[in-house]
Amino acid sequence: MSSTLTGVFTCGDINGIGPEITLKAIGKLIPAKKINIKLVMPANVFEEVKRLTGIYPEPDGQFELIDIGNCDLNPGIPSKASGRAAFEALKTGYALCEDDHHSFLVTAPISKYALKLAGINFPGHTEMLAEWSGTDKFVMMFLSDNFKCALATIHIPISLVPAALTGENIERCLTTVKASLNRDFSISGPNIALLGLNPHAGENGLIGTEEIDQISGVIERFGKGVEGPFPADAFFGRKQYLNFDIYLAMYHDQGLIPFKLLTSGSGVNYTAGLKIVRTSPDHGTAFDIAWQNKADASSIIKSVDWGKRICFNRRLFDAG
Repeated sequence: MSSTLTGVFTCGDINGIGPEITLKAIGKLIPAKKINIKLVMPANVFEEVKRLTGIYPEPDGQFELIDIGNCDLNPGIPSKASGRAAFEALKTGYALCEDDHHSFLVTAPISKYALKLAGINFPGHTEMLAEWSGTDKFVMMFLSDNFKCALATIHIPISLVPAALTGENIERCLTTVKASLNRDFSISGPNIALLGLNPHAGENGLIGTEEIDQISGVIERFGKGVEGPFPADAFFGRKQYLNFDIYLAMYHDQGLIPFKLLTSGSGVNYTAGLKIVRTSPDHGTAFDIAWQNKADASSIIKSVDWGKRICFNRRLFDAG
């Protein structure tokens, strides 16, 4: 088997910007000739997006189209058909990477609503990939050149967050994060910050007790290298995130609002704990600008860079 890495790209929701940003990224990658490329996408969508972007990759030793069957396009509108196509592309892409340690998966954005219309009962990429990997030890992470973010809870209503933040769940999350930082990012002995759940990190129990009852005990058990719980507003206002390898937010928006503001569209989504390496842009389907040739491909290009880097780090780690 060749040691050249293969990037496996999935089209995402075909009615969103996924096909466009994916082909724009591939258009930049092919001339560099540093990785092989497999694109999982309906053939008719591939033909349409080539015309839209003016990028015409031809199947050869470097590029291959994996056709999942034609699908009706309805630009800008999530549909049952687009949800099914997104699911089939992801399932195919995962299978291509599962038994090939020289491949990594780059997933374009999907619509959770379209998945639901198609009868697929997963809230997102992360949960599907974790089930196929056969693990409950996975973490949604976000990567930038200067700092990283991890989420203790992901796609659940905020009303359910406190109950989900058990000591066991936080500990499992931290264990996965530490292992990923070591193997995937070559960071041994990482410094990890935990944010508090409540305003002022609970103010010693005056504004909630989750910090006392759940979070602080985990920090004590982990000891050196794990600090907190930090009040989230001060943590970002004082730029304390720059003092740590990663921060663990207690819920989705607590972690991602500052991350996206600070990275200005260049961040990357990474799923830690999977058998495969999977990266993704940190933005959504952008139906409002879909199929208008306006979408910025910088985040998906960054996703490729991180995918390559993580694959190389894993090779070094696994080689001992």
